[in-house]
Amino acid sequence: QFRRLKCPLRDESSVIPAIVLRGARPLRPRELKHDGLWAIIQRCWSSQPHDRPSIVEVVQQLRTLLPEFPPAA
Repeated sequence: QFRRLKCPLRDESSVIPAIVLRGARPLRPRELKHDGLWAIIQRCWSSQPHDRPSIVEVVQQLRTLLPEFPPAA
């Protein structure tokens, strides 16, 4: 699941800056079933820079979640 997710913003790149500056964020993709992964994504999108995780924190959290994902076929 983790590797197969598509970027929800891929086709809207020219519109994204204006949307983000207004405080809007992408909706959770239906195919993203893992709450822990969505929580990381939401923290990364925080409007407050001090609330966003560092890359070290993101990597640590992803490593913690990794055993929950089946290997890619």
